[in-house]
Amino acid sequence: RTGPGSGMRVPDHIEATVEKFADRTAFHTDEGEISYRQFDGFANRVARWAREQGLKPGDCVALFMSNRWEYVTIWYGLSKVGVVTALINSQLFGHSLAHCIKVGEAKCTIIDGHRSEAYVSAQCETPAWVYQGSIEGPHDFGAALEKCDDAPTDKAWRSRVQPGDPVLKMY
Repeated sequence: RTGPGSGMRVPDHIEATVEKFADRTAFHTDEGEISYRQFDGFANRVARWAREQGLKPGDCVALFMSNRWEYVTIWYGLSKVGVVTALINSQLFGHSLAHCIKVGEAKCTIIDGHRSEAYVSAQCETPAWVYQGSIEGPHDFGAALEKCDDAPTDKAWRSRVQPGDPVLKMY
């Protein structure tokens, strides 16, 4: 159990599951299976990327992606450093999309290449990082992750995060 008084944060619980089932399948994709170890390694890269960006516990990052295994993995990785993920409905565009990103108080937005056109329609001022795609201006999230280590993260990075603190916002 996670929550106030439990002493267990969401990433603590997921890491315990990863330790227990490291070589088992966490995700089935069109490209094959993703093990819990691979899932955690990708999340560790995301956590390191977040720290390199200067994100701190309580900061928010908007996630504007279609359904894919990386979607869950990115919010998990952000939670490893106490960053709150604003999950943005992937069908939004224009003013509605811009409103959700603004209301969520996102420091930046991670988008997948398939959502680039919708993101551009929102004319957001929030810095964007594009995963597996490109649009003019935003940073390449995939390339940035490749430079990050996938080794386990230091739990002290989220030591200020309490079990009752938010992990997600949904829009």
